[in-house]
Amino acid sequence: PVRLREVAEAAGVTVSTASRALNRPELVRPETQERVAQAARLLGYVPNRMARAVVTGRSGTIVFVIPDLSLGLFHTVAAAAQQEARRRKYDLLVADSMGNADREVGLVEGSRGYAEGIILLWPQGDYEPEPGDPPLVTIGRQVRGAHAVLLDQSHVLEQQHAPVATNDPRC
Repeated sequence: PVRLREVAEAAGVTVSTASRALNRPELVRPETQERVAQAARLLGYVPNRMARAVVTGRSGTIVFVIPDLSLGLFHTVAAAAQQEARRRKYDLLVADSMGNADREVGLVEGSRGYAEGIILLWPQGDYEPEPGDPPLVTIGRQVRGAHAVLLDQSHVLEQQHAPVATNDPRC
């Protein structure tokens, strides 16, 4: 892969100027920014997100833990989350806990060091966020110390409405 140093050399600028031209173009003269951008295009430069994360302290990654990716509803929720994350310029890593609380805990623990946020869909375990942890959001179940999205289905149960969707051939 092409490194930023090579782009800088091709554009005739320092590495720090090349970095500013690509990441904060308002800090360099327009002609310098154009020269660096053209060198990057010609060389096929693609920024190294891991290196950028080291410098900025931001990974641009959200981890979404789902209890069973094979279930259609969960797959649909994951696809919608992926689309929204992409729109906001985040990467979404989807992990399947396979309905296992210990696996879910391991996925959450392993994500704390690099994720900017963790989303748990119908979490199995209990979590106590610690200072410095990324924000934790749960869907479908409240967990102490986390933000939650809860679904209110009481009115459906009270009214005894028919299910919204079913794969039962009798319906």
